Amino acid sequence: MELLVADMPWWFTFSGIFADFVFAFTALFISLAAYRVYRFTKQRSTAFFTIAFASMSLAYFVQAILHIFVLLGLRQAQMYANLGAAISSFQLSVLAVSFYIFFMIAGVSLLAYICLREKRPETFALFLLVSLVGLIFTSYLMLTFYLLTTIFLSFIAYFYYQRHLQRKTTSSLLIFLGFSLLLLGHFQLAISSLSGWFYLSGQFTALAGYISLLWSLLRVVR
Repeated sequence: MELLVADMPWWFTFSGIFADFVFAFTALFISLAAYRVYRFTKQRSTAFFTIAFASMSLAYFVQAILHIFVLLGLRQAQMYANLGAAISSFQLSVLAVSFYIFFMIAGVSLLAYICLREKRPETFALFLLVSLVGLIFTSYLMLTFYLLTTIFLSFIAYFYYQRHLQRKTTSSLLIFLGFSLLLLGHFQLAISSLSGWFYLSGQFTALAGYISLLWSLLRVVR
């Protein structure tokens, strides 16, 4: 039985869990750096930026931890031919993906909400609700999820592209580059069913995006 993680190839299972922790800590560092910026600026958008990446970090942490239990359950099922352990592992895998999707969609929805410069929380709630309803009723869960995040990230990357054209600073370029790489990474993950290599390249591309965003914030807080 394979883990239910975005068409993850079987050979990437163990390293995939390690990658989840790497993503989790990177997103957490972005959130902490953004919080340091918020302490000085007190800007509402920076506070939301902090919360968005905290949510994305939580998505990776929960998925990684639950999948550790999944692997332990699968090992027990294989060693002792325990059908109950196999079923429990499958249920944990579904739970892991569900938590990952919820917190990740919440994060990118909040980032898109920031770009709209809206002050009404109803707009964020609408983004989140429409996305979750679409995911609940789709027959292609992970494909729909990555297509949704690709749409959100396209909008976010375009917003920061426009901001970079206005400011033309190294930090604004790094932010635009970071979200562009996240966009490219999620697009590759969306088509990962075509080849496991798209999953692998999508992970590395997304990680490069997170690192670019972290770098841009560290330049501000150093």
